[in-house]
Amino acid sequence: MPVKPTSSRANNQPSRTRSAVSSNSRPQPSKPQAASGSTSNTARQSATGNVRDSAGVSREAQNPDRDSNIGGLLSGLAEWGVDNRQTGQNPVGPAQDNSGEQTAPQGLSLESGQFLGTQHDSSPEQVTQLQEMLNTQSGGQLEVDGRFGPRTEEAVRSFQEQNGLTVDGVVGPETLAALNRSRGNEETSASAPATPAEQTSPAAPGERGQVSLADPNLSPAEQYEHYRQLIEANGGQINPDGATVLGLRGLGTDGERHDGRSNIGGYDDSFIVLNRGENGTPSVQMFQGATHANQYTSRDSSGPDAQGNTIRGVAMIAPGNFTVVPHSNNYRSRGPSYHVRTLGGSGDLPAYRDRNGDGEISSQERSQAEAGGYTADQILFHGGRDDAPSSIGCQTLTPSDMRAFSRAIGGGGFNYTLLDANDSFLPA
Repeated sequence: MPVKPTSSRANNQPSRTRSAVSSNSRPQPSKPQAASGSTSNTARQSATGNVRDSAGVSREAQNPDRDSNIGGLLSGLAEWGVDNRQTGQNPVGPAQDNSGEQTAPQGLSLESGQFLGTQHDSSPEQVTQLQEMLNTQSGGQLEVDGRFGPRTEEAVRSFQEQNGLTVDGVVGPETLAALNRSRGNEETSASAPATPAEQTSPAAPGERGQVSLADPNLSPAEQYEHYRQLIEANGGQINPDGATVLGLRGLGTDGERHDGRSNIGGYDDSFIVLNRGENGTPSVQMFQGATHANQYTSRDSSGPDAQGNTIRGVAMIAPGNFTVVPHSNNYRSRGPSYHVRTLGGSGDLPAYRDRNGDGEISSQERSQAEAGGYTADQILFHGGRDDAPSSIGCQTLTPSDMRAFSRAIGGGGFNYTLLDANDSFLPA
């Protein structure tokens, strides 16, 4: 069984106990009050001073200029989510061909890790297609207007309930596959195949798909083997002389999934520490943490691209394989810290940037980062706050968990593989 160090948690933080998942909705970021001389709350606030992605200043930054816009932003979001159905307007039903007969819309396809919902990046084109499919398959009377409003959410919930899915009103991998499957059109998989993260049945070995935690009922040796195969399938290596750490972005220690594109949230990701004793006995220890930042903006959070241009925006390091070395014995009085480097030893890591400060790494921002060679430097493993992560791109745990994590890895360096739990290679 994995060892899960215990620690205190503030209200609204995800449970550290792995259990059956009742909802796949993502927990909202907590909003603790800023302590004097420490980091501030996570809701579009940041600390004063000049900050960049460095070990010494990995903290939230206060940006007074953004505070004045919070009301307008929330108002805009609320207005966007309202179904503005006009009185007397006939709802638009399923698509029709020139003969006037109804035709089923094409299968819906989302990008890897994408979700459709009131709190997600839902394009009008995709929502329009979703509404058409719901009208066709469930006999609904939705207005096809491209807005994911309350009526659309209600229709999604109804479809989920009818199909035995988690009822959360969000179109994720399971709901998407059920929608496409319900169309009964075998041509969908050929004309518009779902991306790997949107498959409900496990992807074939060697393909990309959703990765899972090891069954807690397995022996430590079997759990170790589960994670070893997962690491090696994604190009990582087990450290023969020490610890190996697997980071799973988008998957909590309780098995609850969330959208790994978000740069805002609590300690909702997983770190698994693999080790072997002197007699070769494998051990598996699991910790709840964050592979993402926990803020929208930072006044001077920036880094270069491949051409040396300065790219601004809170960072999120890209999935990959890294080497990690000791950095500080007690970083910011929150326990030990460790410096993440590339396998070649560079401190400049491939990273995404939240360029528009909305707390999400959109598909466009991800593509821009990959094409432009964005990097972030001085990325650490370090302790955050007790109640929430405090970072502009580092890997964080609570201070008590950071100390337990350090003991688990033996205090030295370690191999680190970071995966997007919603889209990674499965063992062959």
